[in-house]
Amino acid sequence: MTTSEPTPSSLRMQRVIPAPPHEVYRAWLDPALLRRWLAPGEWRVTRIEVDERVGGHFGVWQGTDDG
Repeated sequence: MTTSEPTPSSLRMQRVIPAPPHEVYRAWLDPALLRRWLAPGEWRVTRIEVDERVGGHFGVWQGTDDG
């Protein structure tokens, strides 16, 4: 992984997650796990698509009960 200097319009956030790498990796790819932490408050996840193959895609749709 390469890093570059932030530009005025960029943001870099770094966190240390107290979990083994394989669990963090799965948390980004398992739709059931994604639902648990990508729907804060009144939001809900309406659809998740994860294709973990090289060149695959990742999509999360969120909404509220009132639309």
